[in-house]
Amino acid sequence: DAQVPLLETFACLFDVLLDWNCLCVHPVFQHDAEPFATALLTVLEAPLGKGEALLCAACRAKQSAVQLGAALLQAGLLAPLAARFIAICWRALQDAPPDQDCDSLVVALFGGVQAVLSIPTLAACTIPSPQALEAMCQHLLTTMRLRQVDLDLFEDDPMQYMQLHAEGNDTHTRREAARTFLKALSQTAAYGPQTLDILYQLICNLRDEYLQEAGNWQAK
Repeated sequence: DAQVPLLETFACLFDVLLDWNCLCVHPVFQHDAEPFATALLTVLEAPLGKGEALLCAACRAKQSAVQLGAALLQAGLLAPLAARFIAICWRALQDAPPDQDCDSLVVALFGGVQAVLSIPTLAACTIPSPQALEAMCQHLLTTMRLRQVDLDLFEDDPMQYMQLHAEGNDTHTRREAARTFLKALSQTAAYGPQTLDILYQLICNLRDEYLQEAGNWQAK
């Protein structure tokens, strides 16, 4: 609990340094961005921790750190740290628990990686190997599948579920963030053809899984 105020301070600092209206970088970074970059990467690498208060504070700080880091890279700063930024975001995506409290963080992480992917000079080094690309595609498809918490919400409050997941209202859900990222990934010159080949095979595997077990509607 003693870490909660510190994490909240980091989140506020990152927010202040980022102009949310036009997503431009604060002038302080034009002089010396390295100390702030070190701080935000440290926050991103730190474990989420346990307990509701600590988890919420950590997610909030990490979310702000991702958005600031992506803005710095898009502004042409910190390019040497791009690979580390992507690696940290990717590990955080893999380690993120299924709790709904972490949904905003997962959405921000997908957005951060996608922002780097959109930078021509950095896109080619975003994913280090074909194996990493395949693992990313597998994770994206897994994220797009319904979680138990989604099923519970549908059973307990169908109207709330439909309002949350209706097209246009689902921009802050993990599933929509994964879908948007996957679409962007498949349209890049560096990874598009390989991504489509991997997706085709993964979808065929899901089809076979469904045919072998007709009751497995999630695979369908």
